[in-house]
Amino acid sequence: MNRRVLIVNSQSIYFNNATGITLRSIFEKMNTSSLMEVYWMDDKEEHRIKNIKLGYRKYSIAAFLIKKRNNKINNAIKRKTSNNKHTKETIATYIRQYLALIPDRSKLVIRKNEMKKIKKFSPDVIYTLGGSLNALRMAYELSTEFNIPIIVHHMDNWMHCIQWENNPFLDNYKKKLREMCKKCYTRSNISLTISEEMANDFSKEYGVKHVAIMNCVNVKEYECGENNNSVFRFTYAGGLHLDRYRALIDIANVIEKYNDKSSQKAELVIYTGEDNIRMFGSMFDDYLSTKMHKAVPHERIKEVYQDADALIHVESKSLEENDFFKYSVSTKIPEYLSTGRPVLYYGPDSICLYRLLNNNKIAFVASDIETINNQINQIIKNKLLVNVITSNAKSYSYNNYDSSIAIKKIRRVVDKA
Repeated sequence: MNRRVLIVNSQSIYFNNATGITLRSIFEKMNTSSLMEVYWMDDKEEHRIKNIKLGYRKYSIAAFLIKKRNNKINNAIKRKTSNNKHTKETIATYIRQYLALIPDRSKLVIRKNEMKKIKKFSPDVIYTLGGSLNALRMAYELSTEFNIPIIVHHMDNWMHCIQWENNPFLDNYKKKLREMCKKCYTRSNISLTISEEMANDFSKEYGVKHVAIMNCVNVKEYECGENNNSVFRFTYAGGLHLDRYRALIDIANVIEKYNDKSSQKAELVIYTGEDNIRMFGSMFDDYLSTKMHKAVPHERIKEVYQDADALIHVESKSLEENDFFKYSVSTKIPEYLSTGRPVLYYGPDSICLYRLLNNNKIAFVASDIETINNQINQIIKNKLLVNVITSNAKSYSYNNYDSSIAIKKIRRVVDKA
């Protein structure tokens, strides 16, 4: 790939979250001298490609609110869940959400020296995650400035549902967000999604070809050997938000009951953030077979996988009510499937991830307590079935998620744009 790609997002690809991990897994395996990113949200990671950090006018409301982004009021937005009843508490949450999005409705400033750097880089293609009015607006403006195409990469279903979809104060914001994306599509002949199902649906709906690309991994690096656990260890590594803790409590209950009846013991081990431990940790105190640990840095996640006998991914029933997550596939899934460990999914059977895992026979899946009980028994006792499922999973990873495959795919997309 010789074409130069300008990455335009609110957050840098070096932001330390799941999206950052996914984007680094893609772009750092490309020719980094052909990449430049433009972003405007704060981050503390070391950048390994050329970058420009934009800002708002120094004394604007947007600049003030960006400084307050991590204060207690703004963090409260994440903890509150709105419902259909417009109580005083719900309305206060709506107002906080509205204020939090003011920066995204405020115009960013590209100074002369910043534009000079972009012109010197001379981009051929613009890549953006969208999902933000400013990201789409900036991508469109730079696309017209340099007369180059746009690749929009949808990792969530914000075209149909933002996370704060129920907020009536955001109707105008949602309308502008989707209009801006459709405007970007007028400068696009190919774009990206997080899953094959999303790619098929979006290609039909918007008349632009979409190609699915997920977090790509070096499959061999994640392959795990045998361990010496005396107790069969089911391991979950991730957040407990979005009601995931409820699904894990179901699994903790099943394991407790299994241990009451079986001579071979099992345990549930949870690795999660300190905030999650403070908020939800006490809910697992009564489960003797459940252990909770602080999350490890991503560069050490292989140690967690190696220590596990089976890996768990959970989603809650609340996802069925929120189309934002309709097509979502967790960043961890390619890693899980590459390990050679059996993967257990517990959550709704109506979402894309369930169908991906079930239809390809690459994981043990369950959407109710009875099935999760059966699947845990199968994973512990049915070695033949486990071997079939893990073999399918590893083959699927090599064919779909291995770095060599994913990089060829994105290079073709960039070349065709």
